[in-house]
Amino acid sequence: MEEHVVKILNVENVTHNVKRFQFEKPLGYSFIPGQATDVSINVPDLKNEKRPFTFTCLNSAGYLEFDLSLRSFLKLIFPDKLKITIFAVLRL
Repeated sequence: MEEHVVKILNVENVTHNVKRFQFEKPLGYSFIPGQATDVSINVPDLKNEKRPFTFTCLNSAGYLEFDLSLRSFLKLIFPDKLKITIFAVLRL
């Protein structure tokens, strides 16, 4: 598996309970529609707590994007005010 550390570029509200996250796209990183990747926060206590998410952008986009429902546990995993570095692993 490839591992890439990427940064959050943008967070926006889609609805009252869905947020759209855009991340840096590593050079040469590609995926096919419907494919998912495992995402975790790049801090020691959370790095191995991976969750699968499906891309909501096209492979041709210059960024990676996910739309996430905001359950209470996601608020802890992805705080909207904290610009943190995340760790993405593509499952092949």
